[in-house]
Amino acid sequence: MSYSNAKYIIFGAGSFGESVYSNFINKKNVLGFVDNNKNSKKIYNLTVSTIEFLFNVKFDYIIICSEPGKFEILKQLISLNIDKTKILIAEKNNSEIIVSRLEKVDDIFVKEQIDSQSFLHNQNNYLQLLDKFNQLNNSVKSNLIFFRKEHTLRQISKKFNNKEKIKVAFFVIWSSQFTFSGLFELMRNDKSPFDPFIIVCRIPNLSVEDNSRYANVYEKSLKDLTDKYGEKYVKQNYVNGRYVYLLDNIDIAFFSMIHPYAYDKSSLPETLFKNNILLYFCEYSIDVAKKTEQEIITVQHRYSQLNFFYKIYTINNYLSSCISNDYHIKYIGYPKLDEFSKFENQNKTTKCRKKIILAPHQDFNKENFCGNFLKTYKLYYQLPDIYPEIDFIFRPHPLLIPNLYLYWGKKKTDSFINKVLSNKNVTLDSSSFYYQNFAESDAIIHDCGSFLVEYLITSKPEFFLEDDPKILDHYLNDFSKSCIDHIYLGHTLKQACSFIDKVVIGEIDNKKEKRTRFVNKYVKYNYPNINKKIFEDIMNDLS
Repeated sequence: MSYSNAKYIIFGAGSFGESVYSNFINKKNVLGFVDNNKNSKKIYNLTVSTIEFLFNVKFDYIIICSEPGKFEILKQLISLNIDKTKILIAEKNNSEIIVSRLEKVDDIFVKEQIDSQSFLHNQNNYLQLLDKFNQLNNSVKSNLIFFRKEHTLRQISKKFNNKEKIKVAFFVIWSSQFTFSGLFELMRNDKSPFDPFIIVCRIPNLSVEDNSRYANVYEKSLKDLTDKYGEKYVKQNYVNGRYVYLLDNIDIAFFSMIHPYAYDKSSLPETLFKNNILLYFCEYSIDVAKKTEQEIITVQHRYSQLNFFYKIYTINNYLSSCISNDYHIKYIGYPKLDEFSKFENQNKTTKCRKKIILAPHQDFNKENFCGNFLKTYKLYYQLPDIYPEIDFIFRPHPLLIPNLYLYWGKKKTDSFINKVLSNKNVTLDSSSFYYQNFAESDAIIHDCGSFLVEYLITSKPEFFLEDDPKILDHYLNDFSKSCIDHIYLGHTLKQACSFIDKVVIGEIDNKKEKRTRFVNKYVKYNYPNINKKIFEDIMNDLS
C-alpha cells in the first residue's frame, strides 16, 4: 500500500490486521494497533492498545481490519464521534486487499451482511430489503437501519453541499407540544440553508370515546400554529375527511411525539425512514417517571419507532432504555425551554398583585404520582375564594375537561368549571403557549409531571400536590427526585394555604437559593441557546 505520509491506526489485531500492515510500503506511517480484545502481544514491535488509544494520538485514518466484526466496529467508532471521513474499511478480494472509504460501505453491507440470509440472497436494493424488513432477524435489522441512516445522511449532505435548500418538516400533534419551535424559527431565517414547514397531524382510528376527548385538538392546533406562523408554513395531513400523502418533498423530519397511535401510516417515522428522510427526535415533555422492568418493555414497544431516528436530543438518559442502539442520543437540553427567554426579563415593576397558576393534570382515574385531581379538586375553587387579593390563572391540562365529561358527566363537570371561574380573580387559560404566564406568575400549584421540571425554569416556588414519600419514591426517576428536593409538597387545603401565606405572600422562600443553583446547573443546560446548539449540530451532520 502506498498512502503518502498520512498517519494510520489499524483496528483489528488478528491475522487480517497483520496482513494489512505488511502491505504498507512505509510502515512508519502506522502508529499502532487497536483491538477490543486487547492482549499483551505486540505486532511488529507495535503495541496492541484499547480503543482509548484513538484519543491519545493524532491520526489521519483508521482502517477497520476485522472480517466478522467490521459493522460493530464501525458503529462503535461513529458512537465515539470519530470523523467518518477518517474511517476506512479493508476487505479481501481473492489475494488482494482493498481499502475502501466509508462511502463504499453500502455495497459491502449488502454483499456480505445480507448474503447470510438465504431468502435475501443477491438483493442489493435497499427498498427491496426494507419491503422484507419484518422478516429479518434483529441483528440484520439493526445493521440495515444503521447503514440506511448513513446512506440517507450522505444523500442529503450532497444537496446541502451543492447549496440546495433542505426541506424540513416538523410533525406536530398538539401545538402546545411543539418542542422544536425555536429551531423552526431559526430555520425560517432567509439566510438559512433550510426550507422548514409544519405538518399538523390528526390522530387516526379514534374510538368513539377518544374522539370525544380529542375532537378539538387537531383543529385548535392547526388554527394556533397558522395564526402564529402563517399559512405559508403550516400544512395538514387530513383534508376533506382523508389523510393526504406529504412525503414527496421532505429531506429531514422532526418529531416530538412517537406513540404509534398518533400517526396514520404515511406519517409514521418508519414510513419516512423508508422514503430516505432523515429523522430527529426530542420528547414533547421532560419525562419524570421511573419505569419498572415490565414498563420499560412496554415503553420499548411503544417507542420502537425511535430506532429509525438518526439522532435523539434529550435532557436526561430516560430514552436510552427505550431503544436498541443509543449511540445517537445527544444530551443537549430541552429545546422548548428556550421559548421562556422571550418573556424572562419582562418589566414587572408596575405589578401590585400576586399571581398563582393552578394547573391540574388530566390523569386522575388511576394510582399515579401525578393526577391527584379527584383528591384535590376542591382546592381550585377554594383558594381563589380564600385569597381575593391574589390573581389565579386556571390552566387545566387540555384533556382534563374531556376526561371529566366521560367520568363525571357534563353536568357535574360544567358545575365544577363554573364554580372555579365564578371567582372574579380567576382567569381561564386554554392557550397553546404558556411561558408568558410562567414569566408573569409568582408561583404554581399543580400535579403535572412535566410542569414539575418545566416551571423550574422560572426559579420561582412551586407547590406539588403529592407528599407521600412512598408514592414519590416509587414513581419518580432520579432526575425528578432531584427536582422535588427544591420545591414544596402537600395535598391538603391547609398545606396549600401555608405555602401561599409563607412563601408567596410572605416571600420566605427557604428553598430559593438552592433551587436557583440547581436550575442553573441542570435545568438551564445550554439555555437559552439549546435550539441554536441543535441547529449547529445538524449543520455539522450535513457538512
